[in-house]
Amino acid sequence: MSRIYYKGVQLEQIRSFCRVARLGSFVAVAAELGLSAPTVWRQVRALERECKAPLLVRRGRSVHLTHEGQLALELLEPHLVGIDSVRDLLHEQLSEAPRQLTVASTSMLLAEFLGEPLQEFVAAEPKVMLSLLNEPADQSLRHVLAGEADVGIVTYLPEEALDPQLVVEDLLELPWLLTAVEGHPLSKKRNLKLADLLAWPWIMPARETQPRRHVEEMLRQQGVREQIRVVLESRSFSLTQTYVALGLGISLWYGGNPRKPAPGLWLRNVSQWFGITPVAIVTRKGAHLPAHVQAFLRIVRRQLGQK
Repeated sequence: MSRIYYKGVQLEQIRSFCRVARLGSFVAVAAELGLSAPTVWRQVRALERECKAPLLVRRGRSVHLTHEGQLALELLEPHLVGIDSVRDLLHEQLSEAPRQLTVASTSMLLAEFLGEPLQEFVAAEPKVMLSLLNEPADQSLRHVLAGEADVGIVTYLPEEALDPQLVVEDLLELPWLLTAVEGHPLSKKRNLKLADLLAWPWIMPARETQPRRHVEEMLRQQGVREQIRVVLESRSFSLTQTYVALGLGISLWYGGNPRKPAPGLWLRNVSQWFGITPVAIVTRKGAHLPAHVQAFLRIVRRQLGQK
């Protein structure tokens, strides 16, 4: 069988390279693109020849970017995203299929902050089909990166670097709040100290989630991480509030909407220990956003940008 050589950089080569860089597997990308693994491999090798540099290297069963590969990904992926988004825009305008807006966000932001912007958008754009991806912040970011969501409205941790292929536009800042059942002994303390919290059981965000990483890092910096007693873990902000109201423990989470206080709870701002968490609009670098997506973002900026 003759070997296939490609002359000049081709879109298929760029697409295969970017997807292998993201997924770390030729086989996974082949299945995603409907190609054979050898074809994907040849496309990436052809791109390497054009770039005159190794872009990917195998380590065990996975594939990783070289230094040159990381630079190539940062330069090439926005162009690929732009081309794909133009294709989608043309398809949308030429077809009679209904327009769609897909928003990735957390359950807390959807419940506490995005209800009114979404209500206004639906009234203004009744023909647009709305799809909400209710996921933790980390997964919401991955949905945007993969092109599965038009936009993400998410929290992020300032101490953690975000993917350079994301465009991040800050909207508002949420303080970290200590939450306890109404009438809790902590609510009687005027000069609350971090040490006062250690005697009580804690309801913590689920492990490996963004808020849990932040809380644990701040506790480690204060030298008290090993002194807390965790009795319950939850991925849900509202569920955590429910169990705090039942008296199962105290919790720490970045703040909900102050205009929608939960009944039966006492809250105290503890940003002096745990800082603030930004909420941002997140899109893919290079993406051309359809008019209805831009309309949604204008509503979000107007309603949330001043809070």
